[in-house]
Amino acid sequence: MNHKGQTLILFVILLPILLLIAALIIDLGLARVEKTKISGVTNEILKTLYEERLSETLEEKIKEQYLKNKITITNIKAKGTEETLEIKVETKKESIFGKIIGIKDYSISTHKKIMKEQNDFKIWKE
Repeated sequence: MNHKGQTLILFVILLPILLLIAALIIDLGLARVEKTKISGVTNEILKTLYEERLSETLEEKIKEQYLKNKITITNIKAKGTEETLEIKVETKKESIFGKIIGIKDYSISTHKKIMKEQNDFKIWKE
């Protein structure tokens, strides 16, 4: 009996599955990079705009800061109190390979709050 063709058939069947898994891993990695970028920019915005936390134009100033960093935000909520500044942002990252399995884009969000203690800032995620 000749078994040489069985390996080829198995390879042809498994190759597309392995490529889809690799593509999904790349997509999720790119979404994670975007989340890390947004998180870092949010930290800087919190520190920069802390003194203006009671301003009526706070959300517009925050949007400007994200645009300066080339980040498009789909939804933003900012809340400033006497002691804290809180920012919650959402954006979407377009899927590259996820479209193959029906994922159009990834929703990325971050929710952070800052408080000033003496001369140092304390930032935490919610």
